[in-house]
Amino acid sequence: MKAKKLFLKAKSKLGNTIGKFFNLFSLNYFSLHDSLVHLFFGEVSLEPLVFYLPQELNNDLLETISASKLVTFDQEYNEKNNEQFSEEIIRKINDNLIFFKIEKHWVFEKVIEFVRNAIKLPIKSPFVIINFRGWISKPKSEKFGPNSLHKDGFERGHLKLMIYPNGLNLENGMLEVDGKLYSDTGPGFCVLFHNSDLIHRGIPGQLNNRISLEITLFRSLVGNKRINYYGKPSDRHYKRISSYYKGVLF
Repeated sequence: MKAKKLFLKAKSKLGNTIGKFFNLFSLNYFSLHDSLVHLFFGEVSLEPLVFYLPQELNNDLLETISASKLVTFDQEYNEKNNEQFSEEIIRKINDNLIFFKIEKHWVFEKVIEFVRNAIKLPIKSPFVIINFRGWISKPKSEKFGPNSLHKDGFERGHLKLMIYPNGLNLENGMLEVDGKLYSDTGPGFCVLFHNSDLIHRGIPGQLNNRISLEITLFRSLVGNKRINYYGKPSDRHYKRISSYYKGVLF
């Protein structure tokens, strides 16, 4: 027990040291940090990783998210929102999408834990989950924003995991990543991919709302479970690498 405490204390000091090192400079050395992660742990395949939530967990998720409050896209500049949109773009987002107000809940925590275990081997390195949000794409909505072909433009080291509790098909909506169309999946479909390297888009359903849940993660040198990943619809990722190393490490 004493040895374990000493080990955790050492990892905590290491994490704080890493954070302080990158915080010494006014610039954000995401490229340098990502190169170090690649050096120590290797690269993640560019091929999207596909898996499913267990049926019972997905049913709980669908019930919980369906009961969540609905909100509009807002524009609040904070440490996880480094993108500014015009009023016209915000209006178009709200015309096509409805966001869930996602707050801490035991079902969401179970989903996060399942995802951690499902991706830890393919990710290869420690990682930090930094953002969890969800939205509804209205049927036959415009080819705008996430519904148009795009790359997210995140700093290096970030990946995105999408969860579709209702599955993907013509009626419920589909997903295209790097030219591959995901159009006939079962409920609880999940796909992890390099959202800033691979061009992608959501395709609204012909009949039903397309429910999408998005988890953003960051490959790190040591892991950190103390980051608050519940935020606002406009949240993206932290602007400073030191933010990923705050808190207790595991």
